[in-house]
Amino acid sequence: MCQTKKRKQPKGQTTSKRLYLNVNCQLDYLKTLYLLYQKNREVFESSIKFLISNPISFQHIQFQDEIFKRSLHKTHYVVTSKDVRQVIYLILEILSKSSRQVQSYLRCKGNIENLILLGKYNDALSLLDEHKSEFGISYWYFENLFGIYSIQDKKLEAYKIYEYYSKTMTDVESRDLNLLLERSNKSVSAERFDFITNSLIDSIDQTSIDRKIINFMFNFDASSSYDIKSALEFSLKLNLPDVYNIISRSLAYLSAYQVGHFTDICKLINISRNTTNSDLWLNKILKSEHLSFDYISCLTVYLSGNNSNSKQWSLTQIKSNPRNYIYFDVFIKSSALSNEKHECFNLIDNYLSSCIDFLLSYRIDELDNAIKISQQFNSMNCLQYINILKSKENYSFLNDKHKNIKRFL
Repeated sequence: MCQTKKRKQPKGQTTSKRLYLNVNCQLDYLKTLYLLYQKNREVFESSIKFLISNPISFQHIQFQDEIFKRSLHKTHYVVTSKDVRQVIYLILEILSKSSRQVQSYLRCKGNIENLILLGKYNDALSLLDEHKSEFGISYWYFENLFGIYSIQDKKLEAYKIYEYYSKTMTDVESRDLNLLLERSNKSVSAERFDFITNSLIDSIDQTSIDRKIINFMFNFDASSSYDIKSALEFSLKLNLPDVYNIISRSLAYLSAYQVGHFTDICKLINISRNTTNSDLWLNKILKSEHLSFDYISCLTVYLSGNNSNSKQWSLTQIKSNPRNYIYFDVFIKSSALSNEKHECFNLIDNYLSSCIDFLLSYRIDELDNAIKISQQFNSMNCLQYINILKSKENYSFLNDKHKNIKRFL
């Protein structure tokens, strides 16, 4: 009998390749991922590249439209990593492989969020329908859908959608969908929703990952503390929009709080530069863009004491791109210094007006409207500006949390 000579495998690859051959279903992939998490960093990263490049295994990693037609999660399981750097690396590799989808999502996200902030709700709903056709459902999709329906006083329509999807969802998915519905309801105050989420957390088992990620997912506040590793691990069971939102927010958070991963984050971002360069917010966070000449000019006018001109200049920029939060501070302070209230025509006007009223009175209840808007549309990072003003109401942490929020934005 003719014998074939066994080809020598590169050091560290034999075990991994044997594992890859068994990745024929979602559960096999999760088991393989758990084993790879036990490896050292060099072996883990090279193995992940091989795993993702394998078409058989990648079909269990990629974002499958069929799964997310009626589900928020593609699996019941969350695999725990040894180090946050492992899961960051894995997510960015997956997004790199799905770069076209990421770019499509970012364009859609920007357009929809701008339309919502400018009060063009029907146009936003039309784009949301197109988004659902391409990507399926996600936490981000329902946040915006329910938020718009609440503003339009269409609570019944929102509840019917909740009922339709929750019928076929797991208990956890249905619970999360209900939280999104409650959070979007403008008649539920921000304080009341805080109570709902805190009560839920108290009822969850101490060892459950849900306990660690509820506030990150549903009530994110850049001034609070979070278990970022758990949030990232949880994201791996979600649809692409949610995965992208969580990784980008997590990278900005780690960068702002200087947890010691900044160098790794920059390297990982550079690995997947083609999937992140459409997110101007993240680029600003990681200092990959300089402040524009227009913003510096506007700021110069403000610092010269010409509040009327700086107010008009910054407002023009906000109306052009309502997510361009760098102009929020100039506009709000210019208005307050001029002792002028802001006329409201849309959502971003309501948000800015609430912030101005707070600076004019320094009564925290004047921020209620802006706080509720930032809660309804919690994934819009520009609305995190509210936490800078909230920190001013509590001078005891101006030197730490206030700076971290500034860095986050």
